[in-house]
Amino acid sequence: MNERFEAVNTPAEVRSLLLFSALHGDDPEGLRKRILSGFEVDAVKQNPKRKVYRLRCSDGTELYLKLFAGQNCLQSYFRFNARHEYQAARTLEKAGLPVIRYLAWGQLHRGGFCLSEGIPQAVSARQYFFETLVRDPAGLGPFLGELAEVTGQLRRASVRHPDFHLGNILFSPVTGQLYLADPWGVHQVLLMVKKYRLELCLPWVELYGSVSDDQLVAGMEEAGLARNGSEAESLLKEALERHARQVQRHRAKLDARILSGKSKYTTEIELAEGRCAFRHTEWFDPPATLEISSAWQAVQYKTEAESRGVWLDSASV
Repeated sequence: MNERFEAVNTPAEVRSLLLFSALHGDDPEGLRKRILSGFEVDAVKQNPKRKVYRLRCSDGTELYLKLFAGQNCLQSYFRFNARHEYQAARTLEKAGLPVIRYLAWGQLHRGGFCLSEGIPQAVSARQYFFETLVRDPAGLGPFLGELAEVTGQLRRASVRHPDFHLGNILFSPVTGQLYLADPWGVHQVLLMVKKYRLELCLPWVELYGSVSDDQLVAGMEEAGLARNGSEAESLLKEALERHARQVQRHRAKLDARILSGKSKYTTEIELAEGRCAFRHTEWFDPPATLEISSAWQAVQYKTEAESRGVWLDSASV
């Protein structure tokens, strides 16, 4: 069964996909038995290229289903490829790196899907830091130590992670550990040149301004990204400048996304007020609890330049 990406939306369609699709992995029959025992389905994220569903199994465990839409030939092979993502994750696992466990992959019509094991109560490292540690910094030291350990493991194994950031790392409050998620593009290299070390600096750059510079420098030095504190300071400065350039390069795209009310992961639903798009994040009210205010008004701009004069802050977004 090669179902289409856009045809898998409801719990019944998810069940049909998993029951009638060929599963490729180390133990497809054992996984199929878990699926046959029954599960509940929750939508986690979705956008035009990917969807993620949480499967709550009858034995109390969780699986995650990630679907990839078919793209053009190059993107489908080099970027959105379920088999390649599965293989990358298994390679990291066999190398002893802390990665979520991928169980199987399968094919869609011009696309594919992966199944992975859920981690108890895991949230993104970004969410954990900004929702928990900012308000209760008692766990900051262990968190930074764990981040330094994961960063150091990648460096010592000469593994390049081109998309290493806090959103692609999961934290489990049960184990106190960090786990790599979304391993696409992660691979071993012969030499950890400076470019690859700068890529590993991004989670530390994301914490800039929320923790002291001394803590960032100490963490980067502990991870082995630099040989001493002075070198770590220089590397942090260079990583900050690199990140600023990347943000500026994508500024127009980000502005358009914010001002359109869209985001990378949204769900569109019908309300009495019309069709609305909701971002999948716990920082925003879920559709079921959102109260529509009659004071809200849609603002129209005649030109893109005019719209760029709008300042958005946390109180108004």
